Amino acid sequence: LNPNDMELRLAQAKLRSLSGETVDLTTLGTPTNDGERIAYAEACLAQNKFREADEQMSQVIAHTTTAKGTFAVADLALMIKDLPSAEAAYRKAGAFPGGAERAKRGMDLIAKQKDVARQDLTLADDLAKRGQTKSAIDKYRSACYQNPKVSDAHLAYAICLEKDRPETGPQLRLSSSQFKAYMALEPSLPEKEVKKLNDKISKLDEKAFKLDQKEGSGRSGVKRRF
Repeated sequence: LNPNDMELRLAQAKLRSLSGETVDLTTLGTPTNDGERIAYAEACLAQNKFREADEQMSQVIAHTTTAKGTFAVADLALMIKDLPSAEAAYRKAGAFPGGAERAKRGMDLIAKQKDVARQDLTLADDLAKRGQTKSAIDKYRSACYQNPKVSDAHLAYAICLEKDRPETGPQLRLSSSQFKAYMALEPSLPEKEVKKLNDKISKLDEKAFKLDQKEGSGRSGVKRRF
């Protein structure tokens, strides 16, 4: 692949986002074809930019004119865990002649994926109530991965990360990002709640920065013994 290929750059941006790095997707250009739009949507999902991902996937689904093409988009949406887009594409594909049976199989796969995410979330809530924070964090992470567009999972994950001890910079930044994900999925939150969450996010980011500085200065003062 050409290093300047947009799909490659978007794939790299997704990996950087998943590692905790902040990537400005607008610097990568505007998608010009459906392959780039799907890659852009996937990179947006990695940053919890759900509205932007929805916009790209809606365009791709609207552009499909054959059963084969629509099923391909549906399968890709399912693969990147964009379940609402997968549902929309399978519904459209099922309306083509002879597409109903395959569409049903796709919808069954989505239902199964949702059920796995729901079970992870239920178990995570139970673990959190019993004070098993680290185990709960693992299950919340899995629930958010299996079905990224469930706001309650992101909120519970954020709260659990915030409570975990000892505190670390990466942990608090992840908590901050999960609160942002919750807000992105709940655009109609009351203004008072939005302000409260934004204040919490600012405090988490500030504390994470201070912890990073403290850890950095601690490392610089360590002398090795041979």
